[in-house]
Amino acid sequence: MSETMHRTQLLLKPTQYQALRTLAQQEQRSISEIVREILDQYLEENDQRTRWVRRSQALQRLSVLRARVQKRTGVYTGDLVAGAREERDEDLARIWQGKE
Repeated sequence: MSETMHRTQLLLKPTQYQALRTLAQQEQRSISEIVREILDQYLEENDQRTRWVRRSQALQRLSVLRARVQKRTGVYTGDLVAGAREERDEDLARIWQGKE
């Protein structure tokens, strides 16, 4: 099942038209098909740029939030991994000793 197409008019510079015409002849495709492909590529790239901008803005907001939290609570200087290992070892010791 093919999707519905919409007709539109597009004004091209002579050099653009000639380049498209030459390419269409070389690839034995229509100018419309080539223009649609180029437009799809552009829209996909633009969508990716938009996502990167949104991600960058989110990271900036997170950076501001982190600075606020650090100002309010300070920075933890302990070793999180070592602390987690100690807790795990203590839990395992209690289990092995039958205290849990």
